[in-house]
Amino acid sequence: MTGSLAKRVYTHPVLRGTIIPALLLLLSPPFTLLTITTCQTYGGDLLAAGRVALTAPAALLAALPRPSWWATGVLAAYTAVQYALLVLLPGRRFVAQLTPMGNRPMYRLNGVAAFVINVVAVVAAGRAGLLHPGVVYDRYGELLATAERHGGLSNGMAVSAAIQLLYIAKFFVWEAGYFNSIDITHDRFGFLICWGCLCWVPSVYTLPSMYMASRPVHLSAAGALGVLALGVVSVAANYDADRQRQRVRATNGATTVWGKPPVLVHAKYVTGDGRHHNNILLASGWWGQARHVNYLSELMLALAWTLPAGFDHCTPYVYVAFLTVLLVDRAERDDLRCRTKYGSYWSDYCARVPYSIVPYLY
Repeated sequence: MTGSLAKRVYTHPVLRGTIIPALLLLLSPPFTLLTITTCQTYGGDLLAAGRVALTAPAALLAALPRPSWWATGVLAAYTAVQYALLVLLPGRRFVAQLTPMGNRPMYRLNGVAAFVINVVAVVAAGRAGLLHPGVVYDRYGELLATAERHGGLSNGMAVSAAIQLLYIAKFFVWEAGYFNSIDITHDRFGFLICWGCLCWVPSVYTLPSMYMASRPVHLSAAGALGVLALGVVSVAANYDADRQRQRVRATNGATTVWGKPPVLVHAKYVTGDGRHHNNILLASGWWGQARHVNYLSELMLALAWTLPAGFDHCTPYVYVAFLTVLLVDRAERDDLRCRTKYGSYWSDYCARVPYSIVPYLY
């Protein structure tokens, strides 16, 4: 009864449709500014920043970043360059999955080329003296500033940054898969995607690196290799799980999964235009372990690039905590959506794959 009541409260339309979105809109921007200020002004000590907020709020407000024409110009130039790359770079055409209203969006897959050009441009600008390392941190970032402030990168920063860079590279390699994710097909281009990608992601996801810019952490050789291995394995598992599901759908199940024929649930559903469609739900391989097994590798990956920051303060682990809440919530939302979409077929799938994210636990 308690679990049922909690679910009814959790799914209440006023809570989900009004209260939670309003809190996200109101609290996320100031919290993002607080995390940046905590790392740049208070040495990464979130509790110290909180004490200042209570005892001397004017001092904290004075330390918060302010809008500037310089930042506006940088963002405008960056946006223009990225749009030019999107339009001009070649790439194969990709037709995404059906939307709830029966549409099939089309995209050009040129993200890998754009990613390489961006990375090469930043490195080249730094080597040519066009991009001063300190300005990246002072204005926002974290990685290059460490070399300038502390005479070199700590291996903790190097490992964390390497894992993050690998994760970003994997994102662009998996570009076609992302266009079929819940972010694109159901969440739409609202506050969560627009402001989140522009502000929250570069601010909160990189907190461990920003923290280590002022508090370098030197790991043992074994510790550095262990954390790096965890990150690489997590990226590989995440990519392989997504690729496995894509391959099964692309071949309509005429393939193998871990050397065996895939276990499938053949589901039927109706889109908003009244048309009937078929889909296959993979219930073996990675997807036989948990219905959202890719979320587990995402969480392990976030932990991997945060661990090098150590445990002196909780600030670097804000991202891990946030991602845990986000993915648990997303798994619940996706289950509710799929139950509505597939009906008894989803019940059959859940009977075959009873765990949501963590096999044998949750």
